[in-house]
Amino acid sequence: RLKHHGEKVAELPLNTVCGASPVYQRESKMPQEVIERQQQTAITWGVPENLQIVFQQLIQTPELASKSWVYQQYDFMVRTSTSVCPGSDAGVVRVEGTDKALAMSIDGNSRYVFLDPKTGGKIAVAEAARNVVCSGAHPLAITDGLNFGNPEKPEIFWQLEQAVSGIAETCNFLKLPVTGGNVSLYNETEGEAIYPTPVVGVVGLIEHNDHTTTQFFQNSGDVLLLLGDTKNELGGSSYQQMQLGKITGMPPELDLDKERTLQQTLLEIIRSGIVNSAHDLSQGGLALALLTSCTENFGILVNWEIDLRPDIALFSESQSRILLSISPENTELVEVVMQKKGVPCARIGKVVSSGTSGSNCGGSTGSFDISLNGTPVIQAELNPLRELWKNAIGREMEISV
Repeated sequence: RLKHHGEKVAELPLNTVCGASPVYQRESKMPQEVIERQQQTAITWGVPENLQIVFQQLIQTPELASKSWVYQQYDFMVRTSTSVCPGSDAGVVRVEGTDKALAMSIDGNSRYVFLDPKTGGKIAVAEAARNVVCSGAHPLAITDGLNFGNPEKPEIFWQLEQAVSGIAETCNFLKLPVTGGNVSLYNETEGEAIYPTPVVGVVGLIEHNDHTTTQFFQNSGDVLLLLGDTKNELGGSSYQQMQLGKITGMPPELDLDKERTLQQTLLEIIRSGIVNSAHDLSQGGLALALLTSCTENFGILVNWEIDLRPDIALFSESQSRILLSISPENTELVEVVMQKKGVPCARIGKVVSSGTSGSNCGGSTGSFDISLNGTPVIQAELNPLRELWKNAIGREMEISV
């Protein structure tokens, strides 16, 4: 029921709005090329001789490079209400006159949807919600933007149908209503459709500003904990795209039960005040998550014991994973909580100091050392490494930020 100045102007049965709206159905067909692509092996190359060089190349690709060249060109402070600068897992804006804040994140990976539209749609929702939780917020609702080719073609309509099904399933499971969105169809060039690209935005509520959490390391000596399982999942990954020039296989699996448990448990410990930083692992895997958590004051020293090829360990894009930094005195408590909840939790290293205090906006110097099973795989000075990542897009535009 809608009223304007007290006068009823519209009234509809609730089920018409929420559950009985017309469904548009066209001919739908899974393309044979999708079946063939999914059956191909995701990894067909040996371990690169120098993973540090590979990492340096990977962080300069447009999708993984810092987007600071873009966001530094507009006002992101929202009349000084922004409490976390761009570049963290979610934007956070204080609610004036209260102790609360809103966290917002937008996510979507078209490569996953290209390989398996339903899984890709599910991951888009889960990752956006995960980013909001990493910022200390309880996810409230989503909006979406669905970008596809010509839906009059059965193969394209199948992509759209499957992606929407994945989004709906995850929203129902995580109890996230869809407040609105938009659709952009018929996106083709000379008959060739764009990658199917659903983009999902999630907004969440931070109950108290003290719960606001960023991805940036805050204290030297903090212990690094990796939550979730890392698997041999390179299908649709940034690393696979760089190595092969194409994507094959299946995207990472998403277990909604594990995802929900991870998000709920993380939010509990953030609200308890013992999490110093939290960062979702997604594109670029653990290696990129570590780099983008470093600041001008803090680098990392990592030695991770894991039974995987080193490049897979570094660049796998397995879902439902989060990187935490925790004070040494609170680390065992977090491990106990995770064990009780059934969330895998591994100590992988520590934060090392290269300056004074932390920052909510990131920075750029220090040491960046990663060993796997005692063998060094990346040993770099943080300053030049972050410069490669931070200014990659600016260099392409012949502008340095």
